[in-house]
Amino acid sequence: MHVRIRTFGKPDSVVVVESKLTKIEKFRRIISEKFDIEPKSQRLFYGGKLLEDGYTFHDYNIKLNDVIQLMIKVQPVDSTETETQKVNHEQNNKTKSNSKVYQDTESDLYLIGDLVDVKDKEQGTWLEGKIVKIVYDPETLSTNVNHETRTNGDTEGNSVKEDDHNEASQIQNDKNTKVTKTSITKFFSPRSKTKKQNGHKSSEPNELKSDRSILYKIQLDDDEEDSDLYCTEKEIRPRARTVLEIKDLKIGQKVMVNYNTDEPLEKGYWYDFKQRKQARSNRDWGRGMACVGKTKTCAMPPNHFGPIPGIEVGMCWRFRIQLSETGVHRPPVSGIHGRDVEGAYSIVLSGGYEDDVDNGNEFTYTGSGGRDLSGNKRTAEQSCDQTLTRENKALARNCAAGEVSEKGGDAGEAWKNGKPVRVVRSYKMLRHFPKYAPSEGIRYDGIYKVVKYYPEKGLSGFRVWKYLLRRDDPSPAPWEPNAKQYSIIYPDGYLEAEAEKKKLKEKKSKGNRGSKKRETHNSSDSDCKVSPPKKKRKVSNEKLKTEKSDDPKKSPKKKMANIFNVKNPNTKNTKINSNLLTPEEQEAIESDTLNSKLWKECLSVCHESGKKEFIEQVTQAFLCIICQDVAVNPITTPCCHNFCLACLKLAFKSNAKCCPCCRRGLQEPPSSENVNEHLRAALRAVMPGYDAGKK
Repeated sequence: MHVRIRTFGKPDSVVVVESKLTKIEKFRRIISEKFDIEPKSQRLFYGGKLLEDGYTFHDYNIKLNDVIQLMIKVQPVDSTETETQKVNHEQNNKTKSNSKVYQDTESDLYLIGDLVDVKDKEQGTWLEGKIVKIVYDPETLSTNVNHETRTNGDTEGNSVKEDDHNEASQIQNDKNTKVTKTSITKFFSPRSKTKKQNGHKSSEPNELKSDRSILYKIQLDDDEEDSDLYCTEKEIRPRARTVLEIKDLKIGQKVMVNYNTDEPLEKGYWYDFKQRKQARSNRDWGRGMACVGKTKTCAMPPNHFGPIPGIEVGMCWRFRIQLSETGVHRPPVSGIHGRDVEGAYSIVLSGGYEDDVDNGNEFTYTGSGGRDLSGNKRTAEQSCDQTLTRENKALARNCAAGEVSEKGGDAGEAWKNGKPVRVVRSYKMLRHFPKYAPSEGIRYDGIYKVVKYYPEKGLSGFRVWKYLLRRDDPSPAPWEPNAKQYSIIYPDGYLEAEAEKKKLKEKKSKGNRGSKKRETHNSSDSDCKVSPPKKKRKVSNEKLKTEKSDDPKKSPKKKMANIFNVKNPNTKNTKINSNLLTPEEQEAIESDTLNSKLWKECLSVCHESGKKEFIEQVTQAFLCIICQDVAVNPITTPCCHNFCLACLKLAFKSNAKCCPCCRRGLQEPPSSENVNEHLRAALRAVMPGYDAGKK
């Protein structure tokens, strides 16, 4: 999936998104990597809405190739005085940290040499280490000493009993240290009392070892040199060595998980993990073109029999969802599109059934059903008999053999009297019948008609329904020598998105190569023993050298140029072959004098781009703004705007006696006498059947 980012004064740029379930905060990071804009400074707008963190593309209904507006917040510029103050403050902190003097002490919880886990303040990961030294925190020590000097100065010259002095000092220590109720040191209070009873004077200030006043010097297992890492009690904990299985985890349990953000399959850092709830599935269903959804709609009704205007035999599309957008085959998954009451409109030959036989102008098609597709499955093996219902019955209605029968039917010589079926072949047929299948994508092969249908025992041993279809199209088949050749049609912005993906892959591969080189260069002798043998690394380096030697032949720039140049010569062929209108269509267009200006614009598109683009321009030019569809029984107002008769009647019922587009006043209410017959005839000539079933 890909979208377009639009900024003021710059052309739109394509940004690749992995899935429709991508979070907005993750999308901000993608933008910051590409445009070098901090996520805090980004304001994203789509469809008049400000995109907020915590939501996904699916929540905002962002589709393929949609435009997202990017606005940059203006950050206030800091003055030079504040910058100098910050620099001075940092320098003072550095000098203070360098001049710290640590005093040794003991802890009631840990001993020197204990194995612990240390939390990294920047990344939040847990690292394995060992306690080397236990000292007082110089900051808390200095505050306690200052407070003691003040109290001693106030009580100077007064005789106080030894018991009263001990009680007062104990109260002062409780106030200064502010030991929390949850602290573990309260459980060790008898130890300090015994010292007082014995009369031994403690060398430690304030006669109390608090969790806030003690620092632990940690030596990490990975560091060989002596470290200056001092941690508080909250930043360390006893080393965890118990291995837990996923099935043993409970909701609310807090454990440590090892994860590598760069390479998930290799060992990484330890993170705290808390299981909030058990999810049914973590599968990302938002990937792939099938989940993107339609970005366009066809002007023809969904129950239209016969060819789609503007779609020529031999046209090929890259993805199945594009067939639904053009109206050739509406369902994105099902192989048969039809209704059991009317008939089948289109089918797809994709090699999903083993009983299919393709001979080009004539093929045997297997019906649907007889498979267990529970659990959101797309395909499965035949597990039961097929029945003549739903899509199977719809395809049987296209046969000119009379009423649908469970025994089957044969039209014989009258097979051309049946209803037409649009046939589409997929590249998946290459493995079975490569002679008639396209090399890539899905291709429209014209109109076929059902000759006969009958039940038969298939190769799986179950009963299946088979249909014999024969070609009945005036245009030559795509595999014939005199047939028109069309280039494959990609979604808008697809080639640009693919080029962006290749650039990102190359950047990642270069980064991985550089990191591997650094690791091999900086690895010690002990690491070499644990690491895999050097022979494998030499093999990978040789492959990298061969890839580097082949880089000039396969550079991304040349690939992009080849991709875009493939489309240009074929588009020229479409101009030559498909830009001519029939005499009937030209005569109908010339008769509509009220909309001559709109027809001129459409004809210019036809001569420049071709018949397909001409049909798209007609659908946009004669679109009714009320129902957002091509005008049915069109009425042309004095201000040269076109509306459906039924839509304009509804507008007049709402006491809006004016043009819904420009608000120009209309005197008489619309009626069937006001219908522009010339425009209706021209639209029916260009798009036959567009108003079938519409009022």
